[in-house]
Amino acid sequence: MEISVTKPIGQAYSAMKRILFKPFNIGKWFTLGFCAFLADLLEFHGGSGGDGRSGFNWRFSSFEEAKYYAYNLILEYWELILTIGWAIIVAGMLLGLLIMWLRCRGKFMLLDGVVHNRGAVVKPWHQYRELANSLLLWRIIVGIMGFACFVLIVLLCGSIAWPDIKDLRFEANALAALIIFGALAILSSIFFGVIKHMLTDFIAPIMYRRGILCGEAIQVFRQEILADHEGSFVLFYLMKFLLGVVAVVIVILTVCMSCCIALIPLIIPYINAVFLLPLAVFFRCYSLYFLEQFDPQWRLLYFAEETAKGNL
Repeated sequence: MEISVTKPIGQAYSAMKRILFKPFNIGKWFTLGFCAFLADLLEFHGGSGGDGRSGFNWRFSSFEEAKYYAYNLILEYWELILTIGWAIIVAGMLLGLLIMWLRCRGKFMLLDGVVHNRGAVVKPWHQYRELANSLLLWRIIVGIMGFACFVLIVLLCGSIAWPDIKDLRFEANALAALIIFGALAILSSIFFGVIKHMLTDFIAPIMYRRGILCGEAIQVFRQEILADHEGSFVLFYLMKFLLGVVAVVIVILTVCMSCCIALIPLIIPYINAVFLLPLAVFFRCYSLYFLEQFDPQWRLLYFAEETAKGNL
């Protein structure tokens, strides 16, 4: 069986035009945009800054003086620091779980809208609740595994650099630890990033098609699809990365050619999702068309295709 990563590109582009422009329905566009907004809700960008002034005097004559000052400050306010730290951690975890929960709901809502060529919120929100909650559980598991891996990398590199850390110097051990940390951090980020994308690109459609929970869908994916086709999935994600680069270039060119007017909808969260909906639908269709090459049972976009032809 020949698996192509280029053939689904044309299919996904045609499907995107069919879903969004043939005919153009602004109500469906905004509804699908809301689903895409939920599906990518975790993608926040922001920053903070200050004027460099505070109630503390941060000018020190030496590193030893600064270290002594920080040590005494921690001893004096350790209860407050610990309380605030735990409050921030707990609040961050709860907010992260809420966002992940909404994202999982949004992924099935967007998938349903693309498969059936429709804009709907209430029905898929309730209909795929159990599947979305199962996907959320596995996203949490993957997140915990990724965090544990990061902690192990930090401990490993910390042990390598400890002789230099203990002597407050930056020499061979610290340099080696920094290089190893960078390499392992990049590799682990790629590994867990691919797993996260696989949950969305392939596991969620399997769950949707068979009505099964995430754990069982993972087994189906491993046994019926991934086995003996690992190289095809490596090529798929390389191609998806290149397509992502092309998408970013297109967005940048659009902003430049519009004299930055197009930047306005890009900085408003929900309007951002509506504005970039063609890209969201394209990438959703791309993974679906890639998946259907493995077996006709995974042809989820059949309904939309036949509806466009007038056969359904």
